[in-house]
Amino acid sequence: MSKKINPKNLLIKIEKTFPKVKYSNYEYIWKGWDHHIIILDNKIVFRFPKSNEYLKFLPHEINLLNYLNKRITLQIPDYTFVSPDKSFAGYKFITGTPLLVKDFQRLSVAIKKRLAQQLGKFLSQLHSTPITVAKKFSVKPTDYNTLTQTKKFENQVIKLILSRLNKKERTATKKFLIELKETVGSIKHSKLIHDDLLDCHILINKKHTQLSGVIDFSDRAIGDPALDFSALWDYGEKFIQDVAIHYGPNSNFLLRKALVYNKRRALYVMVHALDDKKYSWKDGYTRFRKLFF
Repeated sequence: MSKKINPKNLLIKIEKTFPKVKYSNYEYIWKGWDHHIIILDNKIVFRFPKSNEYLKFLPHEINLLNYLNKRITLQIPDYTFVSPDKSFAGYKFITGTPLLVKDFQRLSVAIKKRLAQQLGKFLSQLHSTPITVAKKFSVKPTDYNTLTQTKKFENQVIKLILSRLNKKERTATKKFLIELKETVGSIKHSKLIHDDLLDCHILINKKHTQLSGVIDFSDRAIGDPALDFSALWDYGEKFIQDVAIHYGPNSNFLLRKALVYNKRRALYVMVHALDDKKYSWKDGYTRFRKLFF
């Protein structure tokens, strides 16, 4: 995560590049991994890549979303403000708030079913994108679903985590690592995936009656569609099963893999809490205990 910068410099870029854009207030968001964000009057969202990698792929993201906006019914970013050098871009603000797990639990059964239907349809539409189209827009295969990367991750877990766990936890972790390799080895069909479908990127409208959109396609990738279902386990088994009903056939195997990936996420947080301090050990361990026992 990069450091906070002076938002005035970003505002100057916007004002010089888009002089017709007027605003009274702005919000600066800098804590994300990949972009600095400026929101003008809750009307326009401007994103500024934090690294050369995200700078390189921003034009491809814009082109892909232009394609997807014609095919996906749920609202997603539609970049209508693109700087001439494509170093930053903006889209119309999607009204809503993140569908946080703690807020989701308070919703009625009927609304949860409606949200599941919307998410199932969204994922079905996204995953049906031809791989040739994804490659045309420079979408890359995800590293997380290769046996090489899985072996590397296994070594990290063994080196950094096992000695910190009790006997029961170590046994469960070793058993899981075998299951993870089997799951990755079973992948037959890769799809265009969002690859970061956390609750903060799923928006619900102000009345909390239906979804208003999905944001942040920075980590889009070609990979196992079960990856996009993995974080949905946080909303509960009943919800993810309802999402799968509206997604399509053969979803039971998909959900089992999604649970494996969700467990991997807990270990991933624990590994990086020790390796490079990117995350909190407490957060990872709490998730680990919840998912493994």
